[in-house]
Amino acid sequence: MAIDRFGKVSICVRFDPKRLGVIGDAAIDPLVDIWNGPKRKEWVEYHIQGRRDKVPLCSYCDFWGVPTGI
Repeated sequence: MAIDRFGKVSICVRFDPKRLGVIGDAAIDPLVDIWNGPKRKEWVEYHIQGRRDKVPLCSYCDFWGVPTGI
């Protein structure tokens, strides 16, 4: 998780200038709600399935060192 100076919460600490990985706003919602929210759960499921191409931020990331399955 990464939080920028405006309170936007991103799923990844990688460089995200277009804010494609933003899953919530810490100025509005509690972090626990953002982290356990439906958007992150959906994106995690795509990772497990090996479908990173379905996640906006991950679709163009070249860091593939993270396992895709169980």
